[in-house]
Formats: sequence, C-alpha cells, structure tokens
Amino acid sequence: QIVKEIEEGLPRKEAMRMHGMSYKSLDVWMSQYGSPEYQAGKRRTYSPTQKRSILRAVESGMTLKEVQIAYGLKSTSLIRGWLREIKKKNADIAVIIHRP
Repeated sequence: QIVKEIEEGLPRKEAMRMHGMSYKSLDVWMSQYGSPEYQAGKRRTYSPTQKRSILRAVESGMTLKEVQIAYGLKSTSLIRGWLREIKKKNADIAVIIHRP
C-alpha cells in the first residue's frame, strides 16, 4: 500500500512520517516492490565511456540541448556538471605537472 501511495504521488518524506519508516527501509521497499514503470523513471547512471561520448559531442560543436536530445538525457544540467568535473580535474592535473 505504501509503495502504491508513493507511485501515485505521495512524497517520500510524507510517507515516512505517516508510517514511521526510515529512508533506507522505504528505499529498499521501492526498489523491491516498485512497478516497472516506477523503476524506469529512476535516476539513470552513465559509464565513463558514455560520459566521454556525450562530452565529445559537446566538444564537436553540438549545443547542450542538441546533446540532451540526441542522447536522451533528462536535462542539460547533467552535462554541465560533467563539464565542471572535467575542468576541475584538468586544473588539478595542470597544478601537479607545473609544480617545481
């Protein structure tokens, strides 16, 4: 019943409060008993290879919106976050290389 309520739109925090559940217990229940439709809407993970491919598309001149559509991403903010990560890693590597 709780899983069904959440799938129908009840916020998780409200369900936890109403039923005295912990976040972890509710998370496990949703993973085990959630419908296939609910599971399909969960956050998708990307392998390093997929990320590189997506970032190469941006480097080749595609706009973030074009990349989002081409790769079926939910938003461009994910791509922006990856770009920030890459810039930071590259900056850290540059500092290490240029240290006397």
